[in-house]
Amino acid sequence: MAFTSGHSGSVEYVAESSYGDGIPTTPTMHLPSEAVTNVELNFDIDVKRLHDIGSHAATDTVYGSRAYVLTVEYDVQQLKSADTHTASTCLSYYATHRTTGALDSLACAVDMNGGAYLLKGGYINRLSMNFTQGEVPKATCEIWGNAVETDTTVANFSNYDSAGAIGESFESYSGAAITRSGCWSNGIADFSFEINNNLDRVFKVGSQDAASTYAGYVDLTGNATVLVATGAKDEVDALMAGTEVDIVAASGSTSSKSLEFTFANASYTNEPVIYKTDMSAMTVGCSWGAESVTFAAVS
Repeated sequence: MAFTSGHSGSVEYVAESSYGDGIPTTPTMHLPSEAVTNVELNFDIDVKRLHDIGSHAATDTVYGSRAYVLTVEYDVQQLKSADTHTASTCLSYYATHRTTGALDSLACAVDMNGGAYLLKGGYINRLSMNFTQGEVPKATCEIWGNAVETDTTVANFSNYDSAGAIGESFESYSGAAITRSGCWSNGIADFSFEINNNLDRVFKVGSQDAASTYAGYVDLTGNATVLVATGAKDEVDALMAGTEVDIVAASGSTSSKSLEFTFANASYTNEPVIYKTDMSAMTVGCSWGAESVTFAAVS
């Protein structure tokens, strides 16, 4: 008996023409990265066992509301300077961009080596990115869908057209630029952020699938380990004063396009913790929050 290998597979996405329609008639599919490290597709069919007071065994099984979540973890790549991989086609873009208050929806084709899945009506609930010294920056994207089609190959899905390569180098920590104007002048040891759109599924009587999904208030949070040279006085003063300063996190800085997030009016959300061990450099561990975020691809 042959077992399916995890060595083969792909994840591709494209913006839908309208919510839940799936792949449009003239699609340009995109890759989140050419190094997707983990994929999880969760099917919640809300199984309920019914019981009668006269029996220990269940009398029947019914199925309630259905929910689908696709989680993709990937190494972050730079974008080509001149091709279809622009800011408006990057996966990160769909976590931040809103048209008349609503997020843009995605159709996501997942190939699992003999099992193919098309998630439709996909909204990004959460996007996180982590920068660690000596590692390629990693991103994790959680996408909520309202329906899933299954097949044996993604080529069988209506209008499917395979994605082109991103084609540029992977980002490295040495190319990253994380700044907070007037602060953090000594640099950052590590940094992470999360964009949480707090999605809410809406169901109606007569259908197991969600009628729609809406974005709630956006939570913008993160953590940083800051290198300091003044005993962390500046960071503690900023906390006590409620100082709000934009944080700009760029995943790289070369001639190719890099991803840049600007977190507006960011401030510390707890007391910075000062670390000093033996003769090592002094650092401050802090969490922060922001009011809004914008995304761009910059050269």
